[in-house]
Amino acid sequence: MVQDFFFTDNTRTKYDLNKITLFNILYCGGRDEDKACFLFKLMQSSEQKKSPNKQMLMSQSSKLLQVLEYLTFIACIVVGEILASEKSFSHDYEEFQFSHLMTLYQTNAYILKEFALFLDSTYLFSFFNPKNNSPSKRMLTKRDFMARLTECNYLLIKPNDLRKRFTDFVLMNQSRALLPSRTTLLGCGRSSPESH
Repeated sequence: MVQDFFFTDNTRTKYDLNKITLFNILYCGGRDEDKACFLFKLMQSSEQKKSPNKQMLMSQSSKLLQVLEYLTFIACIVVGEILASEKSFSHDYEEFQFSHLMTLYQTNAYILKEFALFLDSTYLFSFFNPKNNSPSKRMLTKRDFMARLTECNYLLIKPNDLRKRFTDFVLMNQSRALLPSRTTLLGCGRSSPESH
């Protein structure tokens, strides 16, 4: 599954640049501020980039949620499968716990979508009153986005912190996480809408 994730489709002939860039944002060295600027640009839809309000992000936009899902998938499932392939567990119990956690991560593809919505509403757009503002009216400027990331200690670009939050989320929602979904898990064999 992980081998297909970084490609645009099942033919595995063309890499998805957005997914590779997100991997690099998570795992390459560099200043958090610089990584956050790249992340802001990746979260913008092509419509937002063309609009007069270029420096804005809209809450729950499909592009923003897709990027949040990809970040989570890379930090949790890609890295988890790499660790599982190494089989470096010292005890059977550790391997069992890890296997159970990977099952929680992967069984229900919708849990990634729910977590992306959670990140959107908790860390990026939490200051908006949902009763007074529909998601399409909630906007963040680049400056506000940078401030929000600073407030949450750059959670979205720190894979260990992101993995811990997702683990807590799936454990709290264990009954839903174990519901099998009929969709394939995120990004495997599917091209992303703005990956070119």
